[in-house]
Amino acid sequence: MPWTFNAAQLRDAYANWPPGGTPTLSSCFATWDVAHYLCLSQSGYQVDSPSCAFYPLWPAAIRAGTVLTGGRPVLAAMLLCNACSLLGFWMFYRLVARHCGAEISRDALILMLAFPGALFFSFPYSESLFFVLVMLFFWGLELARWRWVAVADSCCH
Repeated sequence: MPWTFNAAQLRDAYANWPPGGTPTLSSCFATWDVAHYLCLSQSGYQVDSPSCAFYPLWPAAIRAGTVLTGGRPVLAAMLLCNACSLLGFWMFYRLVARHCGAEISRDALILMLAFPGALFFSFPYSESLFFVLVMLFFWGLELARWRWVAVADSCCH
């Protein structure tokens, strides 16, 4: 069967938040994958939805965070991703410092933050949560905390 372009499927796959709403300042931070995470956090998985391609941990964290932000999922997602990023950076710094010293750890952290892809650590994508889980995994391996390793491993799959 030859491939055909499906404009409706493309439009649905690159959802906007809020669905059908007018653009606002907060909607600028809620496009592409973030819109899917927000939709999942508010209405869950729906049959035949393109959002079903996304894992549930980040939307569940956003849903839990909306309790603290008065039902504002974009604010919850922004706060959560930045908190996870800060925690991940601190864990990265400490892990490298234990092995290579504080000066190398500082330089490694600066290089990581200067990398253009580090931009995604400050937007409500799932990268910051994944980074914390990876750091938890390596901390667990180093400290022989096998439950930490198991939790981080099971959350990343």
